[in-house]
Amino acid sequence: MWLYESLTSLFRETTDESRLQLFRILLGIACIAKFAGALVQGMWSFLAPGTYSRFELRQHRGADAENLISALHRPVTVVRLAGALALTAGFLPHTAAAVVSLGLAFELSYLFRFNTVYLMLCTACLVFAGAPGTGVTLSHAHTASNTFAQVLIVLITAHMYLNSAWLKARSPHFRSGLRVAQWLEAGAVIRPLLPRREYFYPAPIVRTLGSSSPYALRIGRPMAGLVIATEALLPAGLLIPATRPYALALGMTMHLSFWALLPVQLAGFSVATMATYVLFTG
Repeated sequence: MWLYESLTSLFRETTDESRLQLFRILLGIACIAKFAGALVQGMWSFLAPGTYSRFELRQHRGADAENLISALHRPVTVVRLAGALALTAGFLPHTAAAVVSLGLAFELSYLFRFNTVYLMLCTACLVFAGAPGTGVTLSHAHTASNTFAQVLIVLITAHMYLNSAWLKARSPHFRSGLRVAQWLEAGAVIRPLLPRREYFYPAPIVRTLGSSSPYALRIGRPMAGLVIATEALLPAGLLIPATRPYALALGMTMHLSFWALLPVQLAGFSVATMATYVLFTG
């Protein structure tokens, strides 16, 4: 297995440069989707004077931090979007990756989201790539230039899946199916009140699963178990050649399903996560 060989050889194992270069392009698209989606959701005015989010920032961070973060919010929003465009286009890719990663880190100072942490770590790994590529062309040389960065991204993704599965498995609320039912029910209720379509819950799904009825829980419980099992087994399934095609199909189905339910919020995370699948083979 190339991952084991790369670790034991201290990253001297060669990999196909095109894999990380393709990932760089897809990750740039994912970041563009996330940043553009944030603007669609009104994030440009998220820390405007008089907003509750700014009041909450003052309560948690203090007045000095509130003033500094609020002053930097809009400039960083513009700069990180430009960085994502440059990363996708392959223009100064190391610099672009650093800019995007720092922009995502800045977001965590006023709004914590796990998908932001994941994107931040993935873009930071590209800084260590020896051949991230320029433009949108791919080179198919087998070298160790990208091995370290590729290993880091694979380990981060594997940890993300395993940690998510562990947290869900420990939660009786999730295992019972009630978490999914309440999530669908609440989303269906508030969707008409939102100025933009941020949730997409088809009526048949809401009728079937969007309640805490015994029937909904009987369906939701095995679905919750399937999600836990999928997340727990995906990293190994993607690394083992014999099971990789099935893991690819299962992982993409899962992410596309979640993305369909939250088309704006999960666009960047879904694209970025599925993009890592090209890195699970050397």
